[in-house]
Amino acid sequence: MSDTHHRSYAIRQARLQLLPTEPTGHAARHCMTLVSLICGMIGSQSAQLPKMAWCMPLGTKQRESHSKR
Repeated sequence: MSDTHHRSYAIRQARLQLLPTEPTGHAARHCMTLVSLICGMIGSQSAQLPKMAWCMPLGTKQRESHSKR
């Protein structure tokens, strides 16, 4: 597993401490986007969206759509 996946997993586990029930529907999608954003900020050490998109742990390779999201 890559470093971004380890980081993403750790952030998701930390989120479970704040929100013990697993969200469903739109809330789950928003939580995953928040986890990806936090992971990108930590990985890129920057708050610029194009730089953060390269460190997001999502499976697709279209980084432009990540920065738009």
